[in-house]
Amino acid sequence: MQLTTRLLLTALISTCWNNSLLQSQSPVPDRLAIQDVCWSPDGKKLAFSVLYGKADWSDFKPENWQLLVYTLKTKKTQLVASGAVFAAFSPDGHALAYSKYRGEGNWDIEIQDLHTGLAHPLTTDSTTRESGPSWSPDGRHLVFFGGKGEQRELFVINSDGSGLKQISKAAPHKCFNPCWSPNSDRICYYLEKGDHRDQIYLTDSNGSFHQNLSRDTLHNYYPGWAPENRIIHASNDETLRIMQADGSGKVILNGVASFYGRIDPKGKKIAYIQKAGPTQALALCKFPVRGNVEKLFTLQEYKILQAVLESN
Repeated sequence: MQLTTRLLLTALISTCWNNSLLQSQSPVPDRLAIQDVCWSPDGKKLAFSVLYGKADWSDFKPENWQLLVYTLKTKKTQLVASGAVFAAFSPDGHALAYSKYRGEGNWDIEIQDLHTGLAHPLTTDSTTRESGPSWSPDGRHLVFFGGKGEQRELFVINSDGSGLKQISKAAPHKCFNPCWSPNSDRICYYLEKGDHRDQIYLTDSNGSFHQNLSRDTLHNYYPGWAPENRIIHASNDETLRIMQADGSGKVILNGVASFYGRIDPKGKKIAYIQKAGPTQALALCKFPVRGNVEKLFTLQEYKILQAVLESN
């Protein structure tokens, strides 16, 4: 499945916004989808990508994705890039790596300095599609998935764009969304075989082994690292699950219905994409899951942000 198609399918999870007052103020776009979310290393910011469009998505274009950064203390949202998805903060928190749409179906990995706003491409091959970057703990390397045509393999590259190497040979199957452990050379990802039973796998930076961790009949996807060397991922029943890095100790996170969630570096909060009635929202609650859920970013916040951007 092509990257643009996968993103659109994820976007279609959201439903029509039916607030008549907001529709009268903004009669054209009325749907919001949130694709992904990640924490900054200090746990003070969240990066996530959103798509805003008509109810039937007839105006869908990959370049309409917007990558945003939300600061928890100030509750302010900043636009980082357009046509961008699947962001990852560098270990020092000074940069973001993400997948950038270049047109004609081409996606590259791009890195932006968050202090200067300057961005540069990490990959530049117009014949391939790259997405889902994740940094090594020392910030010297990144892992991502990509390939030509329908191919989706894992690659590791130096942070200066040199030393590209392929670390998987999954064809005809496909690898997606690798995530590098914050304290080792281990990398988790999910493998698609076309049977709607994707599995969570573990490898290392050299691809010397590929171990199935989930080992079940569920549809598992979007893995990420959690404190205490655990892995969080979503399953097809819209539950978030956590397990040890060897696949043991599987636990369902009760009280959270989501297809994408991430636990903060201190293990005290979980940010996730919430299907809140007729729309999606970026939500936050304590971890382990308990107490009230705070909606950080909804369709209303998006419209406010766009009004500010348009006025500048």
